[in-house]
Amino acid sequence: MASPLLHDPVAALRRLLAGGVVALPTEAVFGLHCLPDDATAVARLRRLKKRPPNQGLILVADALSSVAPWVRMQGLPRARIEARRLRPVTWLLPASADCPEWIHGGLPEVAVRITHMPLLRAFCTACGGALISTSANRRGWPPARDAHRVLAQFGDRLDGILDAPTGGAATVSELRRLDGRVLR
Repeated sequence: MASPLLHDPVAALRRLLAGGVVALPTEAVFGLHCLPDDATAVARLRRLKKRPPNQGLILVADALSSVAPWVRMQGLPRARIEARRLRPVTWLLPASADCPEWIHGGLPEVAVRITHMPLLRAFCTACGGALISTSANRRGWPPARDAHRVLAQFGDRLDGILDAPTGGAATVSELRRLDGRVLR
């Protein structure tokens, strides 16, 4: 099989839209991504990561309104959640009644990060506004910071790995609750 390493964002986008699991650069590290409404792709992503079903996944989005199908939007502090920050922030937001368990993992909240990174934001927009996102590393390994490290960990088990730079953030996103508590 040919290497999943890609240099063309359009090829990576086509693979995502076809139901694939694709590694893309995020703000600090590479992430594994798929469409949030594709239960088969999400299950495959979980198997690749060896991530149990009782752990939620992150929704990365171009805007807070894009996660409305999965999040109870009423009363959310939109400006605070969407604010551009020096370090990316993943917020724990209340899951909607329609949010599938494959996203929230049986928890009452959904992890959401509004990205300001142009490449990732463009992928989100092209895919309907949001993508599933989890760090591109095998369980217990450090997150991959470049495409070749993703390839070394996952080989041809991914549908694509976009060889492009990350956003340059020094650390992965901070994890916060709406009350301001920082969990990571």
